[in-house]
Amino acid sequence: MASRGGTTGGDGGGEGDGLREIPASPLDDCALAADSWVVPPGRARRLWQAMVELVFPARCAACKRFGVLAAADAPSLSVDHGDAQTIGRHHPQAHLRGLLCPACLEECQWLRSPLCSRCGIMFISRVGGDHRCSDCLSDNGYYSRARAVGVYQGGLMALVHQLKYRGRLALAAPMGRMLYNTFNHYWRERRVDLVVPIPLHPRRLRRRGFNQAALLLRAWQRAADRDPAAAMRPVAAMRTLVRSRRTRSQTGLSRRERQRNIRGAFAVHDREGIRQQHVLLLDDVFTTGATVEEAARTVLAAGAAAVDVLTFARTLR
Repeated sequence: MASRGGTTGGDGGGEGDGLREIPASPLDDCALAADSWVVPPGRARRLWQAMVELVFPARCAACKRFGVLAAADAPSLSVDHGDAQTIGRHHPQAHLRGLLCPACLEECQWLRSPLCSRCGIMFISRVGGDHRCSDCLSDNGYYSRARAVGVYQGGLMALVHQLKYRGRLALAAPMGRMLYNTFNHYWRERRVDLVVPIPLHPRRLRRRGFNQAALLLRAWQRAADRDPAAAMRPVAAMRTLVRSRRTRSQTGLSRRERQRNIRGAFAVHDREGIRQQHVLLLDDVFTTGATVEEAARTVLAAGAAAVDVLTFARTLR
């Protein structure tokens, strides 16, 4: 995936991207890095893994229990190949081995059909095919399609919180790979020219130190660059959308309150670059959809041809 610009949030970026690592637990991030080192196969690898786990004991990112299965030792997954979330060569669970314990991994819920053909919410009833939910039937909104990797609860919620609020930036790599695989599954035959991360206001970006959506997109880029079979390589437009107005946190607000709070919060920095382009908005979580609706409205008003949405997780309302 090509890249346009350096960061989101409209703060000038450059070398000081606002991307500084502030890990909550250095041992946790060291363990993540150590698990990716290349070591000999067989008995030597098992010895190496034992040494790593002795020095950097693995801990579940969700429940905090020690003893997470390392990637090489995890049992084979029982995967339903009719499941919409059996994406490409990798089921989402494969990226979370070594991050979540077996119990938390088993509790992760992956979005699959039947779901809303527009907003992507998974229906409680598992009978029938994809169709529009009642909300999307009554309101077309601004984006055309939204999809997510999984449900915002349990282990997946914990991963988002660890990345977003505890600064465990190493988690962005597996989460970005999962987003890349999800994109390849749902957008195989759908045009996407630009991928645009939802930006933070410059003040919030400075306070947090990073934009989680931008981190996820960079991890996606790395996954795409390593994939010689990638059929589509949209441009990562890091600075196209900016947060022009500071808003209060959306956490805890009702759907209507979120809509009022976010109204007029975005602006397009590069109107010529977005004209007649098919845009994919990228974010960590989809809750009521108020944020992505307002971002999509802003992008369409600037001349984009169409807008879709992809998030790591979404609520089930």
